[in-house]
Amino acid sequence: MRERVLRRQIAETMGRLYSRGLVSARGGNISCRLDDGTMLITPTGSFKGELSPSDIVKMRLTGEVLSGGSPSIEWRMHAGIYLRSGAAGAVIHSHPPFTTGLSISLTVRPVTDECRLIAGEIATLPRMEPGSERLARAVSGKAKTHRAIVLRGHGLVAVGRNLEEAEAITEAVEENSKVLLIARLARLQS
Repeated sequence: MRERVLRRQIAETMGRLYSRGLVSARGGNISCRLDDGTMLITPTGSFKGELSPSDIVKMRLTGEVLSGGSPSIEWRMHAGIYLRSGAAGAVIHSHPPFTTGLSISLTVRPVTDECRLIAGEIATLPRMEPGSERLARAVSGKAKTHRAIVLRGHGLVAVGRNLEEAEAITEAVEENSKVLLIARLARLQS
């Protein structure tokens, strides 16, 4: 896909995630791999609800910025996924409240058919410093075998062949977490 189209799609996807409460004003990030071995990624510190295509940063997987401002602090994680997973074409790191909240005390696992079909098994990683090399290595290692990776108390990483698939994984896992919470509360009441 052409860079201009992907820039627009990244900005639009981030706007949808923000409007649904899956990312906060300054939290969360999205990237897409380009055919030339570079990636497009959302900038750091920007308001996620109103990104424009020109806000998106283009960079090499080694960290060299080619155009735009400063990339998300999670750029290492995104680059690591692309370097270790040949099928990955897009990554969404969101902060969905139900998934993130449940991850603090429970293991988020697929309980809905939709989540099983779209996301598959869900990996969970312990707390690690956001933006750290350690987090990048751990997530990229899991991304070789998982499309959904929960970062305990931090958020969710969805790895898709394209942006549409990564967004579908994000939504399916958060909907699954809502169902998981409802089922847990219903058991407590009976």
